[in-house]
Amino acid sequence: MLVAPPYDVIPESEVARYEALSPYNVIRLTRPGRDYDRAARTFQEWLVGGILTPDPPSMYVHEVRFDGRRRRDMVAALRLQPYEDRVVLPHEQTHRGPKEDRLALLRATKASLEPLWFLYEGRGSGLPQIIEVVSARKPAVVFTGPEGTDHRLWVISDHALHSAIHAALAPLPVLIADGHHRYETSLAYAQEVGGDPDAASRFTLALLTDLDDSGLDVLPTHRVLKAGVAVTGGEDTATLEETLVALRGRVAVGTYRDHRFQVLPLEGELALVELHRQVIDNILGKRNPEEFLLYTRDAAEAVRLVDSGVGSAAFFLDAPDLRLVLKLAQEGKTEIVQRISEEPLTTCPKCQGKLSKVLYPVGISFKGSGFYTTDYKGAGKEPGGSSNGSASSSDGSGDSKTEAKPESKSDSKSETKTESKSDTKTEKSS
Repeated sequence: MLVAPPYDVIPESEVARYEALSPYNVIRLTRPGRDYDRAARTFQEWLVGGILTPDPPSMYVHEVRFDGRRRRDMVAALRLQPYEDRVVLPHEQTHRGPKEDRLALLRATKASLEPLWFLYEGRGSGLPQIIEVVSARKPAVVFTGPEGTDHRLWVISDHALHSAIHAALAPLPVLIADGHHRYETSLAYAQEVGGDPDAASRFTLALLTDLDDSGLDVLPTHRVLKAGVAVTGGEDTATLEETLVALRGRVAVGTYRDHRFQVLPLEGELALVELHRQVIDNILGKRNPEEFLLYTRDAAEAVRLVDSGVGSAAFFLDAPDLRLVLKLAQEGKTEIVQRISEEPLTTCPKCQGKLSKVLYPVGISFKGSGFYTTDYKGAGKEPGGSSNGSASSSDGSGDSKTEAKPESKSDSKSETKTESKSDTKTEKSS
């Protein structure tokens, strides 16, 4: 088997299993440990040996079937633009560690090895009809993923369809669903290497999904705090299942500490943002969240991490309202989060817009002896399967155009998972 899940959801203990599936499994490129040069050499050997072969200028339709559901996506190269252009919209903060790792890999391979996941509102754009026409054909690639998911891939090399897709995407901003660290890494790399506006370094591989797609399922990523005082004043719940059910349709988070579940109601519009603003940032103060937070998509694993002493408390989130996330991202309400101890910003450092600091009255309190080493239950321990990078859950309008460009060496490195290449460039400009 040649494919593997995204790099940041594979526990270290599972890397060897994927490597054993095939000498050409993509994990040899996406998870090389710290041996980034080895990944680069492997990539070049696969190109020279014909393991990877370039397509003509193309886009793709991807389909995945799972649990009786089906989702279809577009795959293309997306022009990198800074957040202040309000075309590519973020919804969460990032940490230094994951970006340093991905930047080192990008410098070595000079390739976008995995697609970043973006969401758009395609209603009335004509894109659903284009995808339907393309997917009625015989797929170019069919395979079963490692988790039993069924995948199909169609190649779009027709210039007329490229033009139609360009026209459909022109007015649409895109929301980062998964890949904030890699997007910012790609931006940094593009600035580092320079090049003309159409250089391969100015683009990243993108998987684009319509918010109206019935198979769209973005799961929340839960947090485990390694240390800190207790949060009290919430609503007691008996079990993890009861806690998760109680979060639905509310701006609230669940918490678990000392074998006790609670639901913490929060003020604001988006639970993910308010969890950090009203709870975690107040617990950590000026301490670096990267040093004290673990991430997992498995709520039961978060409980196990606390019970085993790796963490002191777990925080659970419900699946996000993606349209609300997009709305708030367009309004710039999900990007700037400050701790209460910090001097308020008056101007956004990214878009230069006016800022005001908002304080919410919260019906919870923080209780404990303080932030001491005795609170750090899991010093030196790491979870055995949690993702230590950006959360996968989704917490300006711009023009886009799709261009078929002559093939370049860097572009040919994009489609390692399907052994093909996408160098049709989905360009969005404000």
